[in-house]
Amino acid sequence: MQHPSRAGLTLAGIFLMASLAGCVTNTTFQPDAFGRTKTYAVVMVVAGETVGCSEPGGNPCSGGVSGLIRMATTTDAHSEDSTAVLESTYPVALRGLRASPNLRIVPDEWVKAHPAYRAMPADRQPSGLFQGNNRTAKGYKKFSVENLAKLARELKVDGVIIVTLSYSALRAGMPVFGLGGKHKASTTVMVSAVDRNGRTVWFDYTSADSNDAVAAHTGGSVDFPKLRPLFGESTNKAIKKLMDNFNEKTRTR
Repeated sequence: MQHPSRAGLTLAGIFLMASLAGCVTNTTFQPDAFGRTKTYAVVMVVAGETVGCSEPGGNPCSGGVSGLIRMATTTDAHSEDSTAVLESTYPVALRGLRASPNLRIVPDEWVKAHPAYRAMPADRQPSGLFQGNNRTAKGYKKFSVENLAKLARELKVDGVIIVTLSYSALRAGMPVFGLGGKHKASTTVMVSAVDRNGRTVWFDYTSADSNDAVAAHTGGSVDFPKLRPLFGESTNKAIKKLMDNFNEKTRTR
């Protein structure tokens, strides 16, 4: 599995995502936990608070002098709230999960409407220095790690799945004196599964970029309205890579 190579996305995104799911960053596969007789429920779908912007090497975007001027006068020059992108892309990720022959997932609406799910208290948003906020997909909750196994037992499934997404506008072509340049959509997908006994039986992550790119604003800042549709493509590519790896690791030999 090729994991994200862009340092900024890896450090900021993966450690945030791992902390949200209560996992270490080593990949985990327990083939005996999956198969046609095992059933899982997606109980958490979360994303980082913002869609950021990164250079190919992972450093934050700047855009030179004119980019700094735009950053000083515009609040969304190189980042924006991730809610809209999360709502449009998480269904893509869930469809990718369901495409696996080795993974049975109960319907989303069944989970959201289940009395046990509705009764389980959601985790409070972290606060304080170095405590990143996150966004939760509509209808889902964020749970503490301690409640995941209990939730699996009360839902009467073999385990629960947490999907975490991280988005970035990836610079594609450098602006010259603040002019020109493009951005691609980049998505990192992390999936973790916890069984009824609290054992982490699956943990993996990967990233992918859109094929297309959109032109940057003058100063190199991101044209987020035009870039947003491309996150569907990058999310689909990322989940396909992740599930290809899952299918290989969990297939019956």
